[in-house]
Amino acid sequence: MSYYGGFCGFEFTPGQYSAMVAGFEQWHTGYIGNGQTTNTPTAMKITNMDGYDELSWTNGANQTGTLIEYSSDGGTSWNVMLGTLASENKIILSNVLASTNYKLRARHLNSKTYSTILDYTPAANHPEKPLVVNRDLDFLPGIGEFTVANTSINNTSNTNNTFSITTYPTTPEFFTGGTYNATLKIMTNTSGSGGNAFFLIYLDENGDGDFDDPGELKFQNPDNQLKFTVNTSFTVSTNATEGFTRLRVRSTYQSSTASPTFYYNFSETEDYVVKLVKEQPPALADTYNSTTSQVELTWTDPANTSKFDIERSTDGVTFTKIASTTDGTVKNYNDTTVPPNTQVEYRVKKEAGTTYSNVVSINTPNTSTNYCPPMSTLGCENNYGITKLSIPAIGFENDSSGNCGITSAGYSDYYSTKTMNLTPGSTYTINRENTGYGPQGYFAVFLDSNQDGTFNYTVANQSSASIQITIPADATNGETRIRFRSYFNPITDACADANFGETEDYKVIISGGKESPVINAMANNATDTSLDLSWDIPSGASPTGFQINSSTDGTTFAPLTSLGASIRSYKASGLTINTKYYFQIIATGSQNSDPKLVWGTTTGALEVEDIMAQSVKIYPNPSTKGKIHIKTTKALNSIKILDLRGALIKEIKNLKLNTQNEYIIENLSKGFNILLLNAEGQNIVKKVIIN
Repeated sequence: MSYYGGFCGFEFTPGQYSAMVAGFEQWHTGYIGNGQTTNTPTAMKITNMDGYDELSWTNGANQTGTLIEYSSDGGTSWNVMLGTLASENKIILSNVLASTNYKLRARHLNSKTYSTILDYTPAANHPEKPLVVNRDLDFLPGIGEFTVANTSINNTSNTNNTFSITTYPTTPEFFTGGTYNATLKIMTNTSGSGGNAFFLIYLDENGDGDFDDPGELKFQNPDNQLKFTVNTSFTVSTNATEGFTRLRVRSTYQSSTASPTFYYNFSETEDYVVKLVKEQPPALADTYNSTTSQVELTWTDPANTSKFDIERSTDGVTFTKIASTTDGTVKNYNDTTVPPNTQVEYRVKKEAGTTYSNVVSINTPNTSTNYCPPMSTLGCENNYGITKLSIPAIGFENDSSGNCGITSAGYSDYYSTKTMNLTPGSTYTINRENTGYGPQGYFAVFLDSNQDGTFNYTVANQSSASIQITIPADATNGETRIRFRSYFNPITDACADANFGETEDYKVIISGGKESPVINAMANNATDTSLDLSWDIPSGASPTGFQINSSTDGTTFAPLTSLGASIRSYKASGLTINTKYYFQIIATGSQNSDPKLVWGTTTGALEVEDIMAQSVKIYPNPSTKGKIHIKTTKALNSIKILDLRGALIKEIKNLKLNTQNEYIIENLSKGFNILLLNAEGQNIVKKVIIN
């Protein structure tokens, strides 16, 4: 037996060691080996680190290991703390309690001479060292891997150290209330095979130096589910004490009662120094890029270890995750799928956390629809191009002889030059001719009847010279697109490769159907008791009027007012202060439009963050000279300038006001600049564009 690493069995407990020493001379070959020396450990000192205390010393010559002893009664009695191998000269202290006066001494295993005594009073509790049994090299119940997502814990050492304490240059942080995914793997040997083991995960949540308080056992394998790899998750209690503490992982071959310190046959224990912190919300800002038709989100956050979840809402009530960042250093996201002509809200949180950023809202404009381009690999070869298209009932005809594929190979887009007027519920006969041979191959018609940018009505794979289409009765009034395709191979898609053939697009004006939803709707200019609503109508629409409904929960709406066909704005008044209101704007007619939803919040009784944000005005924005003015009623402590990735470009302190009580910032880089303004302990995020 020994009290330091080896392969002969138990490490002695302090009581076992004391009883054994009493039975024979302290310098005894049964414990300290042959070759007595009088050398002692020297230069013993304790270094206070983040979350742990480190004892170090200088080894004497010809030593075979070191034994550390402690006394908690002023040196009257001594107990063994632990032992180390000859190659080691420092340890992380365990089994000590805060504000307790200890004396420490050490001697080499082959010496009876002790070092000088070191006084030590820990500032924090350090957990009890577990009792362990060294495993057989041919048996593999050790911990091969332990990783915790969204932290720096990624131990893949695949080595059984019996008991070890792992620290990191930057202590891994766990959010109180946060949930973390963990992976545990059994140790494997050189041939890649491994044994089964039970796993346990503990977290000292109150920092009292043990793991036996309610809720501190975070995971335990069920007795009937021995696995080579275990994926699990654990949650830090919301009332956990903030500060440095220990996370303990144990593996054992035994199916026994969970214990953070009891010895297990064939086992390993790993401790990790971690820090419990209260989660801070990210600070989010947004910009709509009219060139790319996407929303550009940027945020700041002091944490760099946790991935971020980006969530979006199109109803102002329910949020859905649309993306996650690749790691915690990425603090921007471009939403390329944001719908046009829609009010959307965004929020961001750390993947392992529960605290959301501020919510940002943006109204996307009614952008032109980009329809999918049709494909025709071989163009109009073999006489499959359209030479004439006609609809006798409305007197429409287009003779395109000699013009097959005027836009691109096999594609002729006549949307801006050729228009036809169609009525919902009506049936139309369409005649077509092909190059030199009359009707050749297959023919299809595709119509975007609801103006959503996709062709939702289809009559396909007709091989006759004339086909009939019936315009859906609920087709939306206004301008939309119709597509005709003549092709060699049968297809049912408006954009799929037609091999030989031609596609022709035309503008359609629908009238007598369902009214088109309003566009560019907004609810803004909030006061304590009112919100201004505004909207427009799409080209070709002619509603008879507008119906406005309102709600305070986004679910149950009540009529607010009815307006005439020429009205494009309305002031909703008599509202409650600091309340979010939802509005439906409906274009009325023989068939009312689908409601367009917008929302806004009245002012009054603002949160501190809202008051701070409204106290800052920046102009000009965009700026063309790299210079901006910041006007605020609050004194600024500092300004951080960040790029879109959240990386710090410059920090400005000792700010001074000019004669107009403004702060002036110059030499800003072209493009987007994120300003993080600190005033009265609050951070305000502003985005500035330099052209």
